Amino acid sequence: MPCPHHRVASFRKTDYVNGMDKFANDGPLAFTLREMRGLGRSARFWTVLAGIIALLGLVGPFDSFSEMSLAERTLYWGLVVVGSFAAGLFVSMLTTVAAEGKGVSTPVALLLGSLAAALPIAVYNGLVQSVFFRNGFPAEFAEVLPYSLVISVIVAFTYRYGRPDDPEPRPVFDDPARASVPSALVEKLPHRIGRDVISVQAQDHYVNVTTPLGSALVLMKLSHAERDLADLDGLRVHRSWWVRKRHVKRLVRADGRLRVETSDGASIPVGRKYREQVLTLFETA
Repeated sequence: MPCPHHRVASFRKTDYVNGMDKFANDGPLAFTLREMRGLGRSARFWTVLAGIIALLGLVGPFDSFSEMSLAERTLYWGLVVVGSFAAGLFVSMLTTVAAEGKGVSTPVALLLGSLAAALPIAVYNGLVQSVFFRNGFPAEFAEVLPYSLVISVIVAFTYRYGRPDDPEPRPVFDDPARASVPSALVEKLPHRIGRDVISVQAQDHYVNVTTPLGSALVLMKLSHAERDLADLDGLRVHRSWWVRKRHVKRLVRADGRLRVETSDGASIPVGRKYREQVLTLFETA
């Protein structure tokens, strides 16, 4: 029988990368589509995009001022901005999330996503320019590709590191009478894993939420998730782990380290900072 330490190592590496359905629902694709749907519902996003299109239409950069009327320029830049952003963000996010799921560091994953996004951006813009400027597609594609590489890198890193933090989460309650209060964390969980949270583990910019039915990654800080689950009678046991008290089976001491064993068989390390609190709550359990 494998020891608890071996189990938790397996959970954090092998199962996280290869199992647990990778990400919510169908993997990186579902995660990407969910993020893009959320962005598409943002009035602020569309307002900013409309402002950019209007400005480009008025200024008319890259010969568009001399070649087109105001209406044509506005249409042209609308197609360029919306299409480039949608295609680039989709490919970039999909590639980045998939790479991070394989254990690639965030900066490297973002760079890979940016490089992957440059090609569809260049193809799309080459096609649009060949229609409006009536030049051949190969020439337009070759001209646009270097710009696409630079722009996709800037957009990807700005979107990841420049976006605001998740809004302050609202608590989720076990009491059905109070369940009308939504939870930022629980709302993002796929239906297939239910809502009976066992543990939450920090994974870079995400948290990995585990229930008796499976696991899913959610784009949220662990500190926000902890506040979001305040009414679920759980606690932080490590700087990277939060556990639900009712799912704690026992405490285990091995090699001078304290670990929490949960109902799903995971063995979770207890940080030195949280040791006294954990012992007080669970020693007699």
